[in-house]
Amino acid sequence: MRRRHLPPVMFLAVLLLVSLSFCRHLLVPSQSPYTDDDALLRQLAAIDVGGDQIVAEAAAMLANASISSSPTHDNHRHRLLYLRLPYSSNGTSGPRQRTMLRLRVPSDTLPNDGSLLAGFRASLRSFLRAHQHRRQGSNNVAGVMGDLPGLLGLRRRRRFRTCAVVGNSGILLGAGRGPQIDAHDFVIRLNNAPVAGFARDVGARTSLTLAHSFVLHRCAAPSAATTPGCACHPNGRAAPLAMYVSRPEHLLYVLACNATATPAAPFRLVLTDARLDALCARVAKYYSLRRFVADTGEPASGWARRRDGRAPTSTTRRGCRRW
Repeated sequence: MRRRHLPPVMFLAVLLLVSLSFCRHLLVPSQSPYTDDDALLRQLAAIDVGGDQIVAEAAAMLANASISSSPTHDNHRHRLLYLRLPYSSNGTSGPRQRTMLRLRVPSDTLPNDGSLLAGFRASLRSFLRAHQHRRQGSNNVAGVMGDLPGLLGLRRRRRFRTCAVVGNSGILLGAGRGPQIDAHDFVIRLNNAPVAGFARDVGARTSLTLAHSFVLHRCAAPSAATTPGCACHPNGRAAPLAMYVSRPEHLLYVLACNATATPAAPFRLVLTDARLDALCARVAKYYSLRRFVADTGEPASGWARRRDGRAPTSTTRRGCRRW
């Protein structure tokens, strides 16, 4: 909702209620199973083990990955692309080829295998440079949020008074919140959550979609061969898709979808900055840890063995409301 300035009397009344609520929290023990350990959860969430693994995988692909293709049985209109990486299962046998990604693509619109491999390696180099830069000190949250428009590829650097962030958990179905969501100045949707058929509950406007690269995998893999620019913009191609990289091999989908895009079917995708990647991973891990502790009653140290990977359903931050 838009912020309104309260009259002085109303402001004092609200302040009194907030103060009483705060005092109540001081006097009555909290019922939350994770409030007392919140600082520990934040500390654990800041450990970037997954980021180290992604960087190592990207470096291995840059050094050793190969791309090959073979024609399909439809008069050679399409071909199957294979991204492979050598590995050794034990110390006695020679290296084998592990298929990291397989993709059916049009034969006439994509570059040859050598050009695709060169483009893929260029993407990996850029990805690794960004993470190296992040580790050299450009990793503070304030800096990330200050640069957010640029990191998300927003050309117009302007302020939006209110925004809504709509998730993909389904919690809004039947809530009738669509008009309230659409009334915000900027609407961000997560992971290609659909709006068609659900506008009454989730609204119809989309200013930006933010997704991890597994979402691109799910939409590009079945559509790269049949849909120009891939079918990865369910809420309209006018709204850009900002993607943070979960697996480095998914960068090949970006190349394929860009190669098949047309002016009538553009592929509007922005790869987010490595700092935003790290921030998204930290936020997701924090909420996953918090939910794990609340649901299981186990200490947070057990999360790595039994992590559920689920995201939070709702939160509010400085006028940006998440549904």
